[in-house]
Amino acid sequence: MPLISAYVSDYVLAKGVALLLRLHAQGGIQSRQIEDLFLPVGEHTHVLRSLVAAGDPKNWASIVPGPVGDAFRAVLEQPEDQWAAQFELLAANHLMRYARQGKLQTMGPERVAAYFVGFRSQAYNFKLVVSGRFNGLDPEVIRRRLRECYV
Repeated sequence: MPLISAYVSDYVLAKGVALLLRLHAQGGIQSRQIEDLFLPVGEHTHVLRSLVAAGDPKNWASIVPGPVGDAFRAVLEQPEDQWAAQFELLAANHLMRYARQGKLQTMGPERVAAYFVGFRSQAYNFKLVVSGRFNGLDPEVIRRRLRECYV
């Protein structure tokens, strides 16, 4: 189950960073509110506290660890208004790699967990395409936001 544990750990970190990015884009992060409503989140509490203390997301690059940090650093090259959406896309694509590894397991819970992660990604893509087309978005915009699939 180390694969599932690694997935959950990166998922929690990615969701926390994405939330803080969205809060920053909406006008700032109130440290006390984050502490009261959001923390603790296990092993990543210290990372998220450091991000809140650092303030500007441009200062977060050295704080966010591992592959999630790599995704975050790649996002900093984008325009600031796209940071949250691009980070969520890159993080979801990183997490899909765990599903691909789990799919190769012949026995155990990893294979089942990988199926559910893949199914969730496909459901997200389906929802994105249907709502995007319904709202008249350009197909190229929709295509750029699609997440990698399980297959």
